[in-house]
Amino acid sequence: MEIFNKDKMNKEEKYLTRQEAYDTIREWGDLLEVKLKDEDFESLQNEIWMAVSRYRLIFDPETEIFTYTLKKPIVKKDGSGTISMLKIEESDMQNKRETTKWKNDIDTAVAFIKAYCKDSENKSIEHGFLTRIKDRDMSVLNAVILGFFVQAVPGSK
Repeated sequence: MEIFNKDKMNKEEKYLTRQEAYDTIREWGDLLEVKLKDEDFESLQNEIWMAVSRYRLIFDPETEIFTYTLKKPIVKKDGSGTISMLKIEESDMQNKRETTKWKNDIDTAVAFIKAYCKDSENKSIEHGFLTRIKDRDMSVLNAVILGFFVQAVPGSK
């Protein structure tokens, strides 16, 4: 199944326009039965549209898994490779339980990401590795998790 309709692509730049990215995100929301209010869904769209337009964030409707290519890949400390792509999928209570064992906010936030993300080989990612994700990538990951799966947007009423 084709994730993006090539006819929708901006021929000149090979990227989706902002409106095309917003429409794509809306389609994903409909497929996942997202129940966010309009202004909250707009906040989600605003946060992720550039990653969608550049095909760094894609969605497979059959598996309901997002694939995100990091803007800044994470280099392994021993230099043996990098992680440049993460799979984001709905979590279960067992995986979320890990978030409660951390005492500081950074470790809790990383454990939250770990509950929803795996590497491109579908393996769990080490906690220490995830602490090195850069801010711009973390913003997209959080928006996808909160907007599509948790269905809550920070600052929503």
